[in-house]
Amino acid sequence: SRAEFAACTDGLTGVHNHRHLHEHLTGEVSKAVVKQSRVAVLFVDIDHFKAFNDRWGHILGDEVLRAVALIVEGQIRRDDIVARYGGEEFVAVLSDTDLAGGLQVADRIRDKITAAPLVPGTARVTVSIGLAVFPEHATSKTELIEKADAAMYEAKRLGRDRIQVYNDELAGIKLLPTEKPRPRFSPTP
Repeated sequence: SRAEFAACTDGLTGVHNHRHLHEHLTGEVSKAVVKQSRVAVLFVDIDHFKAFNDRWGHILGDEVLRAVALIVEGQIRRDDIVARYGGEEFVAVLSDTDLAGGLQVADRIRDKITAAPLVPGTARVTVSIGLAVFPEHATSKTELIEKADAAMYEAKRLGRDRIQVYNDELAGIKLLPTEKPRPRFSPTP
């Protein structure tokens, strides 16, 4: 129904919303446990998005969000989902996908976004992508998202426009969206 569609869709980008992401991922992790398969999660964050908005304005910023959502959606299979996580962040849930498969998808997403000016006449856009896989990196849905998020922050710290796979050195790095990287990180320009 239209009401159900609205309840699970992000109004601006047309991809799934935060709530639907959590419901879907709960199901995928349960299936993976039963089937002894894997679930890969990509945490995709648009680099320097605030600066883009400040320079080009929110209308073009919204166009970039829509364009990125479409590109991510275009690189995943029918049974996979992409959701807007918040602000300029998107999460893709790739069912039955191992680390190598997750990296392939992440690579395609990054290449497509980097290759074309998303909004003609404006600056090119890049993304930082964090990747975590259940059960290698995480034992629960919440931990899987946290670890993909931590990997994405590491990709930002290492200079942005890159893909970072979660590893144990990133354990305990839990940044809230409003936090600045902790002092143990080298500050990014």
